[in-house]
Amino acid sequence: AGAGMAAMKPGDRVHEAPMPGCSCGFWAYDDPWTVFERFPDAAIMGAIVAWGRVIKGEQGLRAEFVQTAGLMAWDRRPIHDHLEHVYGVAVVDSIDRLTERAEKMKAYMMGQDS
Repeated sequence: AGAGMAAMKPGDRVHEAPMPGCSCGFWAYDDPWTVFERFPDAAIMGAIVAWGRVIKGEQGLRAEFVQTAGLMAWDRRPIHDHLEHVYGVAVVDSIDRLTERAEKMKAYMMGQDS
């Protein structure tokens, strides 16, 4: 899966994303357990690496650029194989493994993958 770049909604004044006072940018929680508290029936969740302009919020962040590090599902289903194939993103079975994938990707992207 390629990296994503934030964009504004059609009709918005052109500006860098994310921008204070605007809802633009990629939104993410900074704690995976918050996702399960807010969305207890979620069947799948993902982890990203964010860079560029980043605005920190109370429970997460908004970023200019993101790369999906992986997806996590409590139980393996055939659709997960499809997600791995189509998007090139691993589907793992625990938050620890998901966090590990994100940390490895972050180190790689920062050139610290020794």
